[in-house]
Amino acid sequence: MVLLGWQEEERFIHFHISSDVNTAFKCSGIGTIQEISSQMLSIDGRKTVGEATGGKRYGCTISLRHADSFTLWDWRNIPPEEKLMKEFLQDTYDTAMTIAIGHARCVLISMKHPEDL
Repeated sequence: MVLLGWQEEERFIHFHISSDVNTAFKCSGIGTIQEISSQMLSIDGRKTVGEATGGKRYGCTISLRHADSFTLWDWRNIPPEEKLMKEFLQDTYDTAMTIAIGHARCVLISMKHPEDL
């Protein structure tokens, strides 16, 4: 599973959570996968505390119990009309996963290792 690989590699994950129904509900942050199971995913931001995060710790726990779908993207399968997104993923990030849970979307983007940039 992709998420287990990201956890083992201690990849920094940029997460963004939003809801289609309540557009006021949004959160985002950067962290590493602390815990993962078939029921939940926990991202911990303690390793990313610093200037980039304003000295604050961000993290989240996502219930996977009611996940409707998982979609995995990388720069090779981005449609040609999404040129900017393709370049963005190719240059800075590795892969992105969208988890649909009802009306909510959780986007997890694996950041490349600094030596890969």
